[in-house]
Amino acid sequence: MDLARSHGVPARRYEDVIVLRDGGIAVLQQRLPGVRVDGVSAALVDRMAELAEMRHGLLAETPFAGVPCHLYLTASGPGFCHHEPLRHHNAATRELLTRIENTGAELGDSLDATDLVHFDYTLGNTIVDEHDPDRVTGIIDWDGARAGDLALDLVILRFDLSWRAPDLGERLERHLLDSTDGRTFRIAWAHASLRLVDWTIRHQPAAVDHLVALARRQL
Repeated sequence: MDLARSHGVPARRYEDVIVLRDGGIAVLQQRLPGVRVDGVSAALVDRMAELAEMRHGLLAETPFAGVPCHLYLTASGPGFCHHEPLRHHNAATRELLTRIENTGAELGDSLDATDLVHFDYTLGNTIVDEHDPDRVTGIIDWDGARAGDLALDLVILRFDLSWRAPDLGERLERHLLDSTDGRTFRIAWAHASLRLVDWTIRHQPAAVDHLVALARRQL
């Protein structure tokens, strides 16, 4: 987080990391000013893309460089990116899973780069100025951060925008298609599709059809 902050990323400072008696970990983090995102504008989405770009190559000179960023396209992940819920939910999710697994078999199951990837880069993890909602004052919840390709963060953001601001989501999708090589884009899209549809089946099944329709656009 200190490295991210030194490059202008509005991440919380970690004040302390405490090992609990039960073996768990508690993190004491800086409190940032601002409020949760309410409305979404083109300026805010552009700013989110800029804040992602600040993390390009950020881990190149750290021990995290070279650590594979597995995306679980061909086999279930540890606690997320499960294949079984898609396989058993309905015909549409089974067919989507086939597309995801075929993508992993064809293009590979990881995006190994040196960008600092948040891995849950949504507006739900964004804090903005109370009086200027286009000014981001904080990106929170970096628990899953790792080295990888920033396309992963921007595809997750695009899926998030499909609920909050569909037109801006399509705009970001077009930007990604224009600025990202085809292999990277397809792998990132397949990972987001798997992770979000799996989570939605298990926690919010009424929303599954929406996400499946979006996922199929690029797979």
